Parts: sequence; C-alpha cells; structure tokens
Amino acid sequence: MPPAHSVVLIVEDDPPIRELLEIMLESEGHAVESVEDGATALARIRRGGVDLVLLDVTLPEIDGFALCQEVRRLADPMAPHLPVVMVTALGQSKYAQAGFAVGADDYVTKPFDQRTFLARVQVWLAVRERAKAAQAALAAELRARQEAEQRVLQAQLDALRCAARELAHRFNNDLTMGLGVLDLLRQHPELPADLGPLVPPAIEGMERVSAAIAQLYRVARVEMRDTPFGPALDLEQSAAQTPD
Repeated sequence: MPPAHSVVLIVEDDPPIRELLEIMLESEGHAVESVEDGATALARIRRGGVDLVLLDVTLPEIDGFALCQEVRRLADPMAPHLPVVMVTALGQSKYAQAGFAVGADDYVTKPFDQRTFLARVQVWLAVRERAKAAQAALAAELRARQEAEQRVLQAQLDALRCAARELAHRFNNDLTMGLGVLDLLRQHPELPADLGPLVPPAIEGMERVSAAIAQLYRVARVEMRDTPFGPALDLEQSAAQTPD
C-alpha cells in the first residue's frame, strides 16, 4: 500500500478535469501538484520528488507523447522507475499504442470510472514504492561493499606500513653494526695505507643511508599511530627511552 505522502503530478490543461483529479486524489490522502503544459511538467519532473504522473495527451507546446518520451530519455537509469499514466479522451487503440511506445505505463480514457481509476493509481504508486525500496536496498548493498573493500585496503596498507617499519628497524640495526665496525677499522693502528682514505667516505655514506632509513621508520610510526599497531609502537618507544 503506497504511503499517504505520495506525490502525484497532474499534467492537464482542462481546468474542470484537473480539479476533478485533484479532489479525487486528495481525498485518498495523496499530495497533488498540477501543471497545465508539458514544458512546466518536464521542469517539475526533472526536479525530482514526483511518484506518479497523470498525463493528458493534448497539451499546449509539448504534447503528452513527446513529453513522456522526453521523460524516459532523461531518466536516470539508477533512479526508481517513475510511472506515467496517460489520461486522455483519445480512446482509439492507435493512440494507446503510441502512448505505450513512448514509455507510458498505463492508458486511461475519459470518461472513466472513479473507483477503477483510483485503484489503478494505487497499483502504480505501489509499483513506485517497490522500485524505491529496491533502489534503496541496492544503494545500501553498494555502500556495504565499498566499506568492506575500504577495510580490506586499509588492512593491506597497515600491513605494508608494518613491513616497512620492520625492514627499517632491521636495516638500521645492520647499518649501526656496520658503522661500528668501520669506526673500529678506522682507528686500527695496522690499517693499510691504501684503505685508510676509503673508510671515512664509506662511513659518511652509511650514515646517510641510516638517516634515510630512520626517516622511513618515523614515517611508518606516524602512519600507524591510529591503527591497532599504534599502542604497541608507543609502548616500544617508551621502553626504548627508559634509562637503564
């Protein structure tokens, strides 16, 4: 059963018919909007918020067939289907066929039985609600999928940061040991004369590499601060800074 706040747009240039449709629909609890021509109707439909269009065929400027065709052409394929019911005095089958050909969902000829007409309105409003519910469910599913993909991506990034931090830590330890050995070598009294000039540049190069790795380590720590690894890193840092 469609909700009472369904918005029905009446596109009708005959005032008595338009007023009759307004009274009938409002008595059923629907919100009703009315326009007299196709151009105004198209502008209103494009703003959104309409749940059903009751469309006359013989309209000034843009007739009902052209209007319905344009509405279907401009429709967002991801939006819920908007039912269009043509309500016209043109009862010949060729006009009904033309209406369905341009995208009308139903074709009602004047004069019509009010109860039958209202029942058909209820059916199309229910179709609209089902389409909106399906679209909302699809949107929710897409959001859930995107959130899951984002969590996986975040986990992968955290793993890469953790690996970068661990590698930086290991490389820095190895470099520190190497620097210590080179420093001892430089101070060795029996260091061959041809090796002596090579030691200081080697030490400087390793110190530059060590500084770069230390920067990588700091960046990894900052990037991981708000991850599950963060508390462990803070604890590690605190332990490292505790004097013996």
